[in-house]
Amino acid sequence: MNGAYKICPQCGQQAGVGMPTCLRCGHQYRTQFVANAKPVPVGRFCSSCGSPIPLGSASCPGCQQLRPARQPASTRKVSSLWTFFFGCFYFLYKGWFKAAAVAFVISCITGGLAWLVIPFFAKRFVDEIEAW
Repeated sequence: MNGAYKICPQCGQQAGVGMPTCLRCGHQYRTQFVANAKPVPVGRFCSSCGSPIPLGSASCPGCQQLRPARQPASTRKVSSLWTFFFGCFYFLYKGWFKAAAVAFVISCITGGLAWLVIPFFAKRFVDEIEAW
């Protein structure tokens, strides 16, 4: 499709700017789009109405739905050196039981090679696993 278009939030089909409903699934768009509007840098599209959300905006300009807040950055102190030498035992000592279990399983599967790789990503590894 050439020119301006919008994306249906239900099925992902592209629709013309002036289309009131999606041709594939019948979703009714709640916003009106202007064809000759000034382009705005878009961060992503609204999951409710499909309209573009400008970068830095706290809510969708079409349906006023608030964007989810970002998760705060972790304050965990994870030592790559201790992770390299002691691996999952260091995670157990620190109380990160999920990360210790996953590191142990991955190390068993890879024959211990994961203990050489995980220290490079230790903080992100622990943050991701412990967030489950």
